[in-house]
Amino acid sequence: HQETLTIKGSVVNPIKFSLTRSQYEQLLQTVDTLLMEGKSTEEKKVEDRSVLENILEDSELNTGVSTLSMDPALRARMMSHSSGHRLTASSPNQSISLTVGFELPLLTLELLADLGAGEQKFVELSFKELIVQYEKSHNLETIVQISLHSVMMEDLQKPEDSKHRLIMLSSNANLGDPLMNMPGFVSKSCPNLNISQGALLPWHSSLPDHLETGTVLGAGKMRHHHVVAAENSMENRMKGAIPRCPYTPPPSPRGKASPSVYNEDNLVHVNICLKPSRHPNINSSRSVTVDFNSLDVIVNVESWVVVLDFFGISDIDDVTKSSEQFQEPQTPTSVKNITDAVAGLDSELDITVKSFSLLLNRKEYEVARAVMSNFSAHLTTKGGSDTTQTEASIDSFVLCDFTPIHSLLYKERFVTAGLQLSMNKFNSPDVYRIRPYDFKLKLNMTSLVYVHSQRYVAEIQTFFNLFPHLRREVGYFRGNLLEDDENTLSTRVLLEIRAPSPIIILPMSSQTSSVIVANLGNLTVRNAIKMSDSPDVISRSSDPRKEVLLDVMKIELESMDLATGIRVSNLASDISDAIPVGSYLIKRSGPSLLREKCHLSLQVERNLMRLNHCVPDLSIHGKLSTLAASLTLENYKLISGLLTFNIGECIDDLQMIVSIPDTSTVIDDDACVWTNTYMNFDLQDVSVCLVTGEFELACINFIKSSLTVDNFSNRTQDIDLVSQEILITDIRYQDQPANKRSNVFTNILQPIHQINDADSVQAQIHHRRNIDSSKFTILLNNMRLMAILDWWELVRDFIMTKPDVVPKFVHVSTPTSQQPSIKEQTEIPYELKLNITDSEIVVVQDTSQWDTNAVILKSTTVITYRPLEIQKPVSC
Repeated sequence: HQETLTIKGSVVNPIKFSLTRSQYEQLLQTVDTLLMEGKSTEEKKVEDRSVLENILEDSELNTGVSTLSMDPALRARMMSHSSGHRLTASSPNQSISLTVGFELPLLTLELLADLGAGEQKFVELSFKELIVQYEKSHNLETIVQISLHSVMMEDLQKPEDSKHRLIMLSSNANLGDPLMNMPGFVSKSCPNLNISQGALLPWHSSLPDHLETGTVLGAGKMRHHHVVAAENSMENRMKGAIPRCPYTPPPSPRGKASPSVYNEDNLVHVNICLKPSRHPNINSSRSVTVDFNSLDVIVNVESWVVVLDFFGISDIDDVTKSSEQFQEPQTPTSVKNITDAVAGLDSELDITVKSFSLLLNRKEYEVARAVMSNFSAHLTTKGGSDTTQTEASIDSFVLCDFTPIHSLLYKERFVTAGLQLSMNKFNSPDVYRIRPYDFKLKLNMTSLVYVHSQRYVAEIQTFFNLFPHLRREVGYFRGNLLEDDENTLSTRVLLEIRAPSPIIILPMSSQTSSVIVANLGNLTVRNAIKMSDSPDVISRSSDPRKEVLLDVMKIELESMDLATGIRVSNLASDISDAIPVGSYLIKRSGPSLLREKCHLSLQVERNLMRLNHCVPDLSIHGKLSTLAASLTLENYKLISGLLTFNIGECIDDLQMIVSIPDTSTVIDDDACVWTNTYMNFDLQDVSVCLVTGEFELACINFIKSSLTVDNFSNRTQDIDLVSQEILITDIRYQDQPANKRSNVFTNILQPIHQINDADSVQAQIHHRRNIDSSKFTILLNNMRLMAILDWWELVRDFIMTKPDVVPKFVHVSTPTSQQPSIKEQTEIPYELKLNITDSEIVVVQDTSQWDTNAVILKSTTVITYRPLEIQKPVSC
């Protein structure tokens, strides 16, 4: 018979702790010391017991003769006597079944921090109805169950009436009719006429309506008080069993549990199962199951930086102590020693979250909200492997725009469903880059819609840039100075993404309903971690003495298509073939811009050394071949507006966090400027046709060209279109007979002589845009330009057509006012330079006849046009 020890404890009054970070660390160190002492004492007892058993066995067998050379009958009798003696001696030390229960109604933690203005109260964290059940019935298994009804985190720096004061709050995701969730023992004399007849309860809802002798007087089956107590025990409450009676009088029967202990109302349930190993070569196992109900989180940056730093989740200490922990380079042997230190425990963690909401909030306004539903994950860690395997799935994920003005039309920005995730992560740091990666991530998405705007991406970047900025301030006030190292690595992530038919929506502006719909076809993404001197890397270091670690990503887009569309309400009558994006729809408004679906290959290279700028921070290389596009005037206005008001939108009103260089030393201005992003696209046999409302106007054939875009850290942008072979034709009369064509000189721009030199340039368009100026340079080399004046006038009118004016709104950076103000734009100085080298300009008398008089102007000249200079706008 096994003895059982049951301990039950509960705290009647709420408990509140007020802690600084140093006090919290001291508390953790005290607990660790106690646990280590207990563990060492237990190991010493086990060692002493084994020594005594060996001594006992030697004394019993001290015959002077080896047991192997004894008579078999004598040896068996002595061995049985020895084992029986040990069994008798160990019988009084049988294990005891231990059950411990603990309840805490309310636990409050008040976090204190000093950020230069003295010790202040920053956050208050409250846990309601914490129940812990510990059960160890034998030595081979330990079960711990934890239940938490709700959690609330309060930002004490916010006013009490602020809606952003509660930065973490649990809620019930399955709230239904409050009358249906009401306990059965509550009297409801007045019937609910709205409830359906089939939903009526099988018992009377008014207590007492009659005398139940079987329950009140104990007639019939006698139920002892310990049976009732067992049914309402804390163990059954932890397992979600429905109690037969409430925990307070009157003990009337009912069909469902009280809301205070009802399983679905609780925020989190944690089940932990520990199984020690029975063999020294087999690891012990730990299985943890965590079930979250619903949780809402508001991220106020200042308070969350304090919280993460308080609980040690921030990496301040890791950065400051990394040099102390790794005094010598790691080798594969030392890495193995790290894994051996954590060997002996296999861990499994299952997490399910029914609903999770995250709100990103700045002082001035709300930025974004992310909502995730039905998240499940399985994490596995094998002892000694130093890696964690994760398999996860998400039913739906939605990212919403909450910024003022710019979120009025396009609230939902990212919508996906059916996401499958697989991740492999190393647990210990890799300072000396021995491992091939830090994370390995595989993503499969069945449905994906993304609405892109440059401002919203900048809003998200600005928000998260506040974290390292404030983290440094917290480290400064705690005495931990974070030093920048040019060899500091970003996280090395290996990606493998598959998404069938993802859709990207490109609005002309956040205030307009016109969009471009890009169906990316079959999207495949793979990457690798390589040095900048690798043969298949395009980005080369500008300093041969410094090689940079790069994240090289290859993106394949098969069967990509482009079309125009319009944003409509989800209440519109005609919604056939519309793309649902949350609260609105995107409906196609015209044919495809491409004659045939195309294939696009991209290579994206990301600099993992954030302070080493020998290569661009981000490089994008692509190749387009055999592509034919057709642009109407409306499509051209839409694309022009997209480049001006969306991708090229001025976001100076966003207070970007930038690092201020040290002014103690004089540094050359050019040395402080580096390339943020570099984009290069090779255009092979790409043609673009310009179509007016009545006829096709022109066709531009980029037979062999390249488009390059450079964005620098000083907010300068360079755009280069270089053509080694280009042809521009007049296609107004291509469908008419030759004798009825008004222009027979269809090749408007073509080379004079065929030059086979691969480095020769026929035409180049360069555009440099600074903060206070804009400059165009057009170069023609060895080209013949036909001056067909009526055609050039039509092309000029087509190209110079401006998109519809979109007012530029700038946020007023005050917490009390979110009204936009319209900023008056001053005209930026503009310059156009035409450089003609060994080229011809041909003016003909009659464009409808081949045999006609012509004037050929052949020279090398530079013409400059500055419209803001009234006295001398043109110079030559």
